Amino acid sequence: LDRGELVRLGPVAGAQNRLGVHVIGGESIVEELPVPDAHGAVVRRRYEVRFDGSADVPGHRVVRGVAVDALTDAPIRGAYVELHALDADGGYDHERSPRTTTRPDGSFRFGFDPGLRTGRLHVRHPDYVNQVFAWDGAAEVRLRVMPLASLEFVVVDTGTPLQGVHVLLHHGAQGRAQRRAVTDELGRVRFDRLPPERMSLFITPDAMTPDEGALDSTHVRLRPGERRVVTHELRAPDRVLVQGSVFAGRDVEVPIVPFFVPLDGQHGWIASKALGGAGYLAGGVRKGRYLVMLAPFSDDHREGPFAFAGAVDVRGPFTQVIDFALPEGTVVGRVTGAEQLSADGALHVVAVPAVDATSVAAEELLGSARVATMLGAPVDGDGLFQLRRVCDGPCELQLRRGAAVLARRAVHVRGGLLDVGSWDVGGR
Repeated sequence: LDRGELVRLGPVAGAQNRLGVHVIGGESIVEELPVPDAHGAVVRRRYEVRFDGSADVPGHRVVRGVAVDALTDAPIRGAYVELHALDADGGYDHERSPRTTTRPDGSFRFGFDPGLRTGRLHVRHPDYVNQVFAWDGAAEVRLRVMPLASLEFVVVDTGTPLQGVHVLLHHGAQGRAQRRAVTDELGRVRFDRLPPERMSLFITPDAMTPDEGALDSTHVRLRPGERRVVTHELRAPDRVLVQGSVFAGRDVEVPIVPFFVPLDGQHGWIASKALGGAGYLAGGVRKGRYLVMLAPFSDDHREGPFAFAGAVDVRGPFTQVIDFALPEGTVVGRVTGAEQLSADGALHVVAVPAVDATSVAAEELLGSARVATMLGAPVDGDGLFQLRRVCDGPCELQLRRGAAVLARRAVHVRGGLLDVGSWDVGGR
């Protein structure tokens, strides 16, 4: 406190309290403070003390300083300043950390015992960068604090402002600090109180999409105190936000979502998120053609149901709505001429949509043993099979033993029941 300042302490409970007033470089007053019984009562005290004002007095030290704007030298009012003492080994002495707040003229004053000679001054203020200054024991210090920056970001498409676009801003160590805003009718978002460093901005169609599913992105480096305006022309994105619904029927009680398996290129699967009800959302889907597999959203439902939903084209430009339904086609038949028919479940029949799968992801999926157990039907000891949830259109029946395909047969499913009759696989 300075001369004439008022301090308020409380709430105070208990019958007896001890109030101490300690003046650095002056006298100390301690008195017993009785608390009235009345709830909410205020006890007022006024003290007259003497202080000689010197920087060094017997048994105490005083350090004075001022916090100013590093660009304008204007005083900073209301900055929190804390002195962290260092012990003989260079570590923090947490028991000797005086703290205060700067006055309207930016000044502050610390009082402490004379054994404290070195440390670090930590300064915090909502409009300035949190900074740390080395203190070498000087009685007078001047702290030049860097002001924060602001960014106005405008999103346009061929010169036309885009309203309702989400902008995700990353900054800080490894981009962990995040902010998000939605563009107004002029295509603008504004971010205030930003540190002067590199900013990464991701443009997304909604609040659910993470940065990896962004339609476009850019980077901006801000300087201390800068008030920056950036106009960003949206580039033609190669990724699309796909959303829609999956109609699974009344007999399915778990959320079903599509998995997009690319049919070309080197990128991997895109797993959708369940949005509640029948809705789903898949962010960051590259433009191209995909084989779609319907499966439970949660890994807790490994029993399915699973089904192929055919192939779809994802073209954009920014968002695309694609609805799916669990297929209702059923294929039945009898396998003859195959070995191990007496071992139920040793063989499976799988219906794979007729697609040109050249991608690594599609080849790995269709070539895995799990396809037989997830999407196939077991062949019983008499060679009979019943394959449910087969999508409409041309497909290939595959007789499988694990990952090995023993025989293939082309069929065309048009919903309902398809009986392929006897399927002679020639002793395989």
